[in-house]
Amino acid sequence: MLFLARLVRTIANLVALVIVAGILLFVLGANQSNDIVSAVMDAGRWLVGPFDGLFKIENAKWELAVNWGIAAAVYAFVGSLIASLLARASIAGRERRAERREMRRERGWGFGRYRHRRPLA
Repeated sequence: MLFLARLVRTIANLVALVIVAGILLFVLGANQSNDIVSAVMDAGRWLVGPFDGLFKIENAKWELAVNWGIAAAVYAFVGSLIASLLARASIAGRERRAERREMRRERGWGFGRYRHRRPLA
């Protein structure tokens, strides 16, 4: 489950990175007809869909930077929160398994190398 937590955090950070790259390309005036710029901007527009038009600002560059910046922050925060919850669940699960293993050892039953014989009578 720790692998899944790392994967979620990595994907959320990559999404935020694409959005921030789109902000920089737009604000710095990159050539929109370039294939790479076009691909990054299209991906950014798709990812930022729910946040598009959140704030209306007169300057188009500021409007895109604010709205997309909020989207990037939300993606990074939510991804980090989900990854943290997954990691905690994984650690808690490991601790519970260790406690159960210890209880089996103490009771004298279990499987594998911790198997003990119970005294007769």
